[in-house]
Amino acid sequence: MLIDETEYGAISEAIVRFHTHLLLNRQKEEMEAIYGADIAAKVEMLSDEAMGCPVDWKTATMDSALDTMHAFLNAHYPWLSPEAKSQLNYCFIMCWK
Repeated sequence: MLIDETEYGAISEAIVRFHTHLLLNRQKEEMEAIYGADIAAKVEMLSDEAMGCPVDWKTATMDSALDTMHAFLNAHYPWLSPEAKSQLNYCFIMCWK
């Protein structure tokens, strides 16, 4: 899914505003109402990619896994705001703890 640079701000804002460790249907509906279905779908896709970034859990610790996720985000989504990256960091911890 292509993300246009005109969408960067809205995606970062939507992650901060609506994304918890679980993206519930109610949150998706509210996000769609404010940002539109396209932005909501891109937030969900980006989150799924971040939560599923390649981590070898046989050897990884949470700290090293977070480093892997940060490297993934910086490589694939360098335009995300620091607040959005922080929120995804929280989601990653809650997803994998």
